[in-house]
Amino acid sequence: MRRLLTITLAIMILLCLTGCATLRFESTLTKDVSMTQTSYSYSRDFYVQRRALWLFWGIVPLSTPEVDEVVGGQISGSERVQNLKITTKYTLLDFLISGLTSGIVTSRKVVIEGEVY
Repeated sequence: MRRLLTITLAIMILLCLTGCATLRFESTLTKDVSMTQTSYSYSRDFYVQRRALWLFWGIVPLSTPEVDEVVGGQISGSERVQNLKITTKYTLLDFLISGLTSGIVTSRKVVIEGEVY
């Protein structure tokens, strides 16, 4: 019984160490991008999901989604983006990845969405 309690406590401590990663989103796009609505006419919406990965409890970033690539790939010519939203989510898959690797690999789902007009 004591061994089971020790193992359970160790697992709980390791799972608590899985959330110290930081996401930075920077952009150098020369196109007009707004996080609010600037026009009432738009041509289409976009919704892109990516996954950000870190090693060693969030200390070493492996991959983070680039806003320039995602947004820049959605617009062409004189198009612009409005209502840009960037959301990070900690899903069940992220929990399993972090838990099964004891936090050595940590991940987050990143959703980038907006309207092109």
